[in-house]
Amino acid sequence: MRFARILVPTDFSTGAAKAAAVALALAAAVGGAIDLVYAFTPPVIFLPEGSVYPTTPEQLLQASERADAAIAEALAALDAHAGGVHVEAHTLLGSAADEIIRLANSGRHDVVVMGTHGRSGPSRLLLGSGAE
Repeated sequence: MRFARILVPTDFSTGAAKAAAVALALAAAVGGAIDLVYAFTPPVIFLPEGSVYPTTPEQLLQASERADAAIAEALAALDAHAGGVHVEAHTLLGSAADEIIRLANSGRHDVVVMGTHGRSGPSRLLLGSGAE
């Protein structure tokens, strides 16, 4: 199978950076390209009594600008080692797990390369794993 298009979700963690490096090596070996993707949920305001309020348009714009800046920085770091591999970066608004699954099922990508925090035991039970 040819891995022409590789989906690389990122949360800017060390595990994600290692996965991106593996994806870059794979893409270089097979002549593939990479879609580096960061999905974020809109920030919300939680009140002490449990109420939840959506953010203002200005706060959403600020969150989007921070996401775009972070993915641009990750893209620059990856491009520095790309060696001719085409890398595109995208930010998406939504649940990371939902967006990754949506993209993986879109038929556009041949493989998904993603990292994990490697949690185990109680921390995995309490915090879960987005990679799973």
